[in-house]
Amino acid sequence: PDYTAVFPSGADYYSDSNLKGSFRNDIIWYDITSDNYVNPDSGVFKAGHQYRVSIYLTAKDGVFTNSTTATLNGQTAETSLSSGRLIVDYTFPKLEGETDYISSVSITLDAPAVGAKPDYTAVFPSGANYYSDAYNEANYRNDIVWYDITSDYNVNPDSGVFKTGHQYRVYIYLTAKDGYAFTNSTTATLNGMSIDTLIYEGRLRIVYSFPVLAGLEKINSVSVTLGLIDPTVCLGSHFSYDTIFPSDANYYSKANNAGNLRNDIAWYDVTTESYGNPDSGTYSAGHQYKVIVYLTAKDGYIFTDSTTAKINGNNAEASLVSSHRLLVTYTFTAVQGQSVDIVNDVSCTIDAPVIGSNPGFNANFPTDSKYGKITNSVIWHDITTNTDINSSSLVFECGHQYQVRIDAYADEGYYFTDSTTATLNGQSAEVQKLSKSKICISYTFPKLGSNIGDIETVDNVNYKVTNANTDGTGTVTLIGMAVKRESVSIPATVEINGFTYIVNRIGTKAFYGDKTIKTVYIGNNIAIIDSYAFYGCSNLTKVSGGKVLKTIGTKAFAYCSKLKSFSIASSVLNKIGSYAFQKDKKLKTVYIKYTTKLTKSGVKKSLKKSSVKTVKVKKSKVKKYKKYFKKKNSGRSVKVKK
Repeated sequence: PDYTAVFPSGADYYSDSNLKGSFRNDIIWYDITSDNYVNPDSGVFKAGHQYRVSIYLTAKDGVFTNSTTATLNGQTAETSLSSGRLIVDYTFPKLEGETDYISSVSITLDAPAVGAKPDYTAVFPSGANYYSDAYNEANYRNDIVWYDITSDYNVNPDSGVFKTGHQYRVYIYLTAKDGYAFTNSTTATLNGMSIDTLIYEGRLRIVYSFPVLAGLEKINSVSVTLGLIDPTVCLGSHFSYDTIFPSDANYYSKANNAGNLRNDIAWYDVTTESYGNPDSGTYSAGHQYKVIVYLTAKDGYIFTDSTTAKINGNNAEASLVSSHRLLVTYTFTAVQGQSVDIVNDVSCTIDAPVIGSNPGFNANFPTDSKYGKITNSVIWHDITTNTDINSSSLVFECGHQYQVRIDAYADEGYYFTDSTTATLNGQSAEVQKLSKSKICISYTFPKLGSNIGDIETVDNVNYKVTNANTDGTGTVTLIGMAVKRESVSIPATVEINGFTYIVNRIGTKAFYGDKTIKTVYIGNNIAIIDSYAFYGCSNLTKVSGGKVLKTIGTKAFAYCSKLKSFSIASSVLNKIGSYAFQKDKKLKTVYIKYTTKLTKSGVKKSLKKSSVKTVKVKKSKVKKYKKYFKKKNSGRSVKVKK
């Protein structure tokens, strides 16, 4: 495989020198046929196999977006974003050559029998195109391993024998012969029984759990009563390590007093994430506790995966340690009373990002709080460029969005919980509990203004930023509607990310083919209506406003078959584009009564193929505009009136 990507001269992206795992230079090859990654050091392409390459690209100065496209060897490739990088994926055609796929395998192996040694010699049908490799390391023999489920360890291939009351699982790894391959749909039988399969590093892994060997009686359920009042109401009492079992119980708790155990019982404080002291520990107000009980089966009995448990009459969790040991746990609700050592709410402040200002690295906490006195870690992250900011000499940039992460430490003797909440500058922040004494508070501030070319949505209207000054102000072009509506009033300005932008243009095809809109008011800062802006708005009936409108583009209002009223209030209109009102059958009069700036070239072909009969203009301009709106210039003879 080739791990050296070649890019055009001057490309503003590159593949990083990532050599981890199956990567070389941030490139990884995947064998689709064998369902595994190609080894960069020893892998070679095989006949009949199909391969996919993934290339991770890093931008130099700019950023990738969801619309970034890519080609590989001149062919269109798939792209996706991951942590600011662009992943380029391409699947090559299947390599020529024959590979036969193995649809099913059949294995014969001696089943477990009490006192017998495990069978490590798998028998396959004559002519089978697969085999078990001669892998004999550790607990493997011929790529086969036996596992004692009851005792939770692998069987020793040299000395192990099957035991009464134990359950065993076998793992068999099969290798396809040259020219053959397994697939995810390859099926298998063991001793005539259908079994599960999995492709593992090109090999087929087969797993089967045999029934428990007869000899011991199963314990279906256990019941434990702790000699105490419910922890939720026994504030200040010592932890209880006394157990009561039914008189006919075939299990018991050992007199194991090691570490935090007493009689094979331990208490765990969920709130402080620590075990209770068996000698001095007591239940604290507001804390939640989990009891842990180890049970041992009496001679002649075993626990199973289906053994159920109750503690003090409550359904508890049960899990096998071995066939003779069962772990039972139950988490009580929080102890009644007001906690004095749990920190429920955290509040902090930090200087918010301001365009051109430097990031602050000092978080402030209330002076009377039970947290924040230890030096705190503050990390700023630029979401736009996906980079951390670690220097106070950098500045916050217009068009960028920032997140701050602050580590807060609890004072000695105080604890955070999973339900601890936080606010930053009075706003709700996210909390990640790192330990009982440490949390990370994160907050994402609103975007600082916008970059040129950004698409922003305000009040379900889409705008494209065309000018963004350093103070966040600038201009935008209306490019479309996020949600269509019957009546549209285009504003003079919009607020985007806390800054004011002038709406000075309606973009090309902004309302193209919109069959919902019926009336539109042209905003007081709109200077240009681009070509085809309202083309095909078949239900549009009325257009008004436009105090500073200078230009109406080609076919801007063409094919608006129900348009009846067109009245523009601008005194500076100097251009009505060709075929501006083409096929507008109901539009008979155009009102442009205030403009003094029209020229002969400014109305050339403007009324061609329209139904306009009258153009109303300023009284002082009637004589001049009559010449302009003659058929040989405007495309249609009309009456020009004041």
